[in-house]
Amino acid sequence: NLSDGPVEVIAEGPEAKLNELSEFCRNNPGYSNVTNIEIKKEKSTDEFDSFEVRY
Repeated sequence: NLSDGPVEVIAEGPEAKLNELSEFCRNNPGYSNVTNIEIKKEKSTDEFDSFEVRY
């Protein structure tokens, strides 16, 4: 979560899996209230090999 309220997700992977992730977020999982999703595609860096949550 960013200090001004929005949530930022940085993800790498096959495009099909990234599409699944964005659809999951669009469907307001749990107690979330998703009103907007912005997707910025960049060249993969292969730097991610784990999952981390930062507050």
